[in-house]
Amino acid sequence: MAASAYATIQCAIELRGADLRKDLTNIEVPTLILHGVNDRVCLFDLAKVMHESINGSQLYKLKKLVMVSTLKNASELTQNLSGLLASSLFFYD
Repeated sequence: MAASAYATIQCAIELRGADLRKDLTNIEVPTLILHGVNDRVCLFDLAKVMHESINGSQLYKLKKLVMVSTLKNASELTQNLSGLLASSLFFYD
């Protein structure tokens, strides 16, 4: 299933002016943030803001990537996700 070009453009138009940073503090689930330090579209500073705003989140810097590629870096992604799943962060009393 793929989105139409029109729907994709309309979504981008809606999101370009949205500032959802205040909503980040409402996230209460284990969160792993994977972000490329050399990303020029979505700067790494945004990942820092997300990490600082989401209580208990983990931030992993992808040094060689601009955008996350699960196919090219499957082992790195798997290692980080496995670490999150294995952490006590995932177990609630």
